[in-house]
Amino acid sequence: MLFRNSKEKYHNYIDILLKKIVMNSNKSYQDCLCDVLVNIFVRDPTTLANWGKSYPKNVAASALVLAYLDTHWKSIHKRIDRSAITDLLNNFIVVNDELAMKKEKEDGLNDCIKAIKCPSVKAQL
Repeated sequence: MLFRNSKEKYHNYIDILLKKIVMNSNKSYQDCLCDVLVNIFVRDPTTLANWGKSYPKNVAASALVLAYLDTHWKSIHKRIDRSAITDLLNNFIVVNDELAMKKEKEDGLNDCIKAIKCPSVKAQL
């Protein structure tokens, strides 16, 4: 239903979906939400910037999305704006460095750092 309306403003869904991913530990549910996010990113690459803005507040959820991207990269890479994802990942690296300097570490930070170093994700950098 979300993708039926071509004039839908997908920007509003990024933060909501990221928060929902970590609210439920069911892997199938998380993968479904990650798939919806990826489809949003494919339909409107400008929504990647929204992910970048909400990333510091959603590090644990972002780790799950990055892992999903890595696992499903073969089917995603031809559909997603590669320059936008490269810019986003470079931004994540900078934010990760800043978050790593804090005394209290964000949940999922180490997972995000590892996910960015995965071969399929790293190939974008």
